[in-house]
Amino acid sequence: MTVKLGKSLFAALIMSSVWAASSVAQNGSQNEDVAPEAATGFHQRKAASGKEFMAVSAHPLATAAAYDILAQGGSAVDASIAAQLVLGLVEPQSSGLGGGAFMMSWNEKNQTLVEYDGRETAPATVDQNHFLREDGKTMSFFRAIVGGYAVGVPGLVKMLELAHQRDGYLPWKTLFQPAIKIARDGFRVTPRLHMLLKRIPKVAEREAITQYFFTEDKQPLPVGHLLKNPDYADTLLAISEQGSKAFYEGDIAKAIVETVQNDPKVPGKLSLDDMKNYRAILRDPVCGPFMEYIACGAALPSSGGLTVLNILGILEVQNLKHLSPDSSEFVHQFGEANKLAFADRNRYMADPAFVDVPVEAFLTKEYWRSRASLVKPHSTLERFP
Repeated sequence: MTVKLGKSLFAALIMSSVWAASSVAQNGSQNEDVAPEAATGFHQRKAASGKEFMAVSAHPLATAAAYDILAQGGSAVDASIAAQLVLGLVEPQSSGLGGGAFMMSWNEKNQTLVEYDGRETAPATVDQNHFLREDGKTMSFFRAIVGGYAVGVPGLVKMLELAHQRDGYLPWKTLFQPAIKIARDGFRVTPRLHMLLKRIPKVAEREAITQYFFTEDKQPLPVGHLLKNPDYADTLLAISEQGSKAFYEGDIAKAIVETVQNDPKVPGKLSLDDMKNYRAILRDPVCGPFMEYIACGAALPSSGGLTVLNILGILEVQNLKHLSPDSSEFVHQFGEANKLAFADRNRYMADPAFVDVPVEAFLTKEYWRSRASLVKPHSTLERFP
């Protein structure tokens, strides 16, 4: 089928690229304007349980989609795919077809845990100086990420397809139906989406984003506004019928590449060959001990799994079981452990295809004790040796 791509799809693609790229902090700084997603306040914790199955996501529409897939006999991977496709529509600031993802899947029968790596990759013509100015200094944060310049090869669709091929139960096409319906019928703008559009005004510099997410007077769409995205529905329909090839080759790929390369302010280097040559990767997760458990997370090039294991390890060797999680003492220890783990993340962790990272050295009690020794009960760390 031939898919006509409209500006609303491009807006969603650019939005997912903007917020995905912003996960790289500028000179280590984090504030409301440059954090990957600005904070929108605290919410009461919710609890749920299920006797046979359950689904949890960041948006009720995505949770409902996943639940329905499980109720039809789908696997956890099937449900995750359905939820992700909805999240790409209703929470474009967090994820989407234009970005990448990691997924872990547990096979109870074989007692195996696998990781699917769909991380975005740099275009083939990008080198280590890509985010440097002519004088050798780092580009400003928003100069680097808003527009085509920071767009990498999106990996999400390939990763979802690989996971479905290995762990899916229901037909691929079935998993797309909830998101397609919501895209055509519309969804209500949430307080979080509205607030993020308001707090990061730079996203409104591109016409496609302005037309999709903003009113005629350039204000973020109000909370509760019914937002429809028929272009996203058409794109999902094509992928559901033709597989990932519909996204990485043909009309959709051409439209994405043309948008990136022809950005009016900061064109990028994404090419059709980059799109066609992308491959998702099957990896072993990174795992380590925590109390009586084995904790696992996504391995490099995701820094999340190893960073969380380091936080847990530093906390464990401090023997904090006597502290309440709500106490100021525990919050202090937790915050300091986060500082140390993220300092090591920023210094050592990178794509293993290009950098040797001492993963095993991180996962030792000796290392955790050495880091925990830096934490003091009545002072905070300002420097991170």
